[in-house]
Amino acid sequence: MPLDQVRYSRLIASAAFDASFYKGTWQDLSRNGLAMTPVGNPSWARCNGRPCLKQNAINQGATSGVVGPVVDVTGSFSVEVLLQAGVETPVPSVNVPLYQATAGVGGFAFQLRTGAGWWTAYMDLFGLGGGVQRRLTMPADSWPWDTKPRHGIIVSRNATSDGLAWLNGIPRAVVVTLIGPPANIVNQTVLVGADRGMCIYSLVRAYPFALTNEDAACLAEAAREMVGGF
Repeated sequence: MPLDQVRYSRLIASAAFDASFYKGTWQDLSRNGLAMTPVGNPSWARCNGRPCLKQNAINQGATSGVVGPVVDVTGSFSVEVLLQAGVETPVPSVNVPLYQATAGVGGFAFQLRTGAGWWTAYMDLFGLGGGVQRRLTMPADSWPWDTKPRHGIIVSRNATSDGLAWLNGIPRAVVVTLIGPPANIVNQTVLVGADRGMCIYSLVRAYPFALTNEDAACLAEAAREMVGGF
């Protein structure tokens, strides 16, 4: 389908965090304009001729300084990623494309965990009760365990009373587990790339609202054009 440029421009302009590595920059390109710096020694790779942030070892990526919450986890928000997840040895391994949290204090983390041939994508919301208070999970067989570019979105609606997800623009079911209330952190760094897994990131974004099916289709189509197909 043709890319809805008007919708796409509106969505990107409203992002609360926008690490568009395909533009060849570390910096947050959202309206917040967070200053980002490398973590460890990541490098640049290419996907269909466009730059990508390549993790060369664990816990490499990009980070901001200490800032207030980029999204309100007690309301509705969305996280979008376009990445190539490497096959990890040994398994299981975890990669965290976007993280702004402190266990027992608040915040969120979009995560990928390797399994038997698949990545499981989920979003954790932290709260004052200690550790993860809510978790939104795509089905375990949603995200193939390979090195192809994949576009994923997870949405938390109304403090995770329910959620939405898409992979390559296709809606996926979301299971909500745990029953504690999420909370916003006061101040914490925004981190792209953490834990033991390694990925090549084309983009990582957060939106301060729940994306719709039409929004997800538009963002997936833009990502598909960028990498030449999924």
